[in-house]
Amino acid sequence: MLTIVLKVLIMMFIGILLSEILIELDFNIKWNFVRFANLPSACNTPFVIAFASTISADAMLQTLKENGMLRDYEVILSSMLNSTANWIRETITYIIPVVIPILGVKIGLIYTATLWFSVLTTLTFVIIAGKFLNKNVEISFEIRNKSINKKNKKRDFKNAITRALRRFRRIAIVYITATIVSMLVVKNVNIDLLNGIAKIFSISSYAIPALVAYVASPIVGMSMIASMLGNGIICERDAIVTIILGSTLALPIFYARSFIPKWVSIFGFKVGVIRGLLDLSIKIITRIIVLMLILTIFS
Repeated sequence: MLTIVLKVLIMMFIGILLSEILIELDFNIKWNFVRFANLPSACNTPFVIAFASTISADAMLQTLKENGMLRDYEVILSSMLNSTANWIRETITYIIPVVIPILGVKIGLIYTATLWFSVLTTLTFVIIAGKFLNKNVEISFEIRNKSINKKNKKRDFKNAITRALRRFRRIAIVYITATIVSMLVVKNVNIDLLNGIAKIFSISSYAIPALVAYVASPIVGMSMIASMLGNGIICERDAIVTIILGSTLALPIFYARSFIPKWVSIFGFKVGVIRGLLDLSIKIITRIIVLMLILTIFS
């Protein structure tokens, strides 16, 4: 857990420092990659950075907001857009080489399609919300033409580091505090509740341990499901329903334990919670839709 926290803090600091330096240098990507969502071109650089790290991209968005370049709803929509960009990297580095080999091609592709259904739904939401909220707003990004010399560069770089350290200190304190509190709140998973939910969806009792394991650790849960399916302990229907139901039940725990503390620490309580609840709601709803479809097909 300590390693994960340190990694997140490092990526936060990189994003904050990078955005401060780019602002000082008046850097801006001229091509508006986020225009299709009617977002300000100030969101361009965070969107590009998100392909490498959404944490750094989110930290950049907050810095832009604090410098008066973005509004709350633009930060929320841009952050959600950045998360869709991150899924391309996740698919290449995690889904294809890890998840599909564990689950097998058929179930692995169904699971991947479920995840991408959530991604595309999020993207659709961002585009519609951006078109509606910024319908009559000029989405250009003003570039200041400031004379730059070596003395100014040295001074601006020092100012950027000072501001970055100040913001990072505040964000780090909130993030560590929120993470500890959330870990205490979701420390124990209610096994009886999971058993009851499994019965509602008519999952084989043999699959319940895998469902519980998935909520605690997705990789372990996937491995158990694949093993039981391969040994004929559970059928294909139970395997698919268990993996999707497990990912649905695990989402609130993952968000409460990891994602929401991160967004609250970066964006502040109101924006961070709204950002988290919107994203969580879309992911849960899309998974439930897929789950209902699968139950209908196998009925």
